[in-house]
Amino acid sequence: MTSGSGFRVFIDDEFVATALLRFDVASRTASAIRDALPLEAPLMHVTCSGEGIFFPVDHELAIDTMPGKAGSDGVTDQGVVVHGPALVQPENLTVYLSQGDFVLTPDKACIIAYGRRCVVRSYVGDLPSNAFAYIRDPDSLDRLEMLAKRTLKDGAKTIRLESETTL
Repeated sequence: MTSGSGFRVFIDDEFVATALLRFDVASRTASAIRDALPLEAPLMHVTCSGEGIFFPVDHELAIDTMPGKAGSDGVTDQGVVVHGPALVQPENLTVYLSQGDFVLTPDKACIIAYGRRCVVRSYVGDLPSNAFAYIRDPDSLDRLEMLAKRTLKDGAKTIRLESETTL
């Protein structure tokens, strides 16, 4: 991985992995996340999407469509079900995640798939989201899965994303 192309992931101060940003298919989202680093937030298990964890991105991003933090007001936009007006510009949309994938939802939540059964959904249907980064190292994926499953047993954790160039 080249310098500046990824970020380090920590859960409760334990190093999990280095994730690779997807500038090839999601340059605006990848750049917005990179520029917002470091990010820290409560990390919880998803309720509708399967083997995934999520955290709110309560930080201004370069791809924001309007001022706002991660949230919900229950409206739809152009046939795509979202929790409210899309707060970020759509790019490289998907609902089907592979283990280690990171997506940014239209309402500024970041979902990370820790298992092979993760589909981005809200209570009212699929939620197409911006796929912008991934982890593929097998040891890192095992560590991610172990720590992510603790959110089911023990409750919320703290996640921190740091630039890989931060010392």
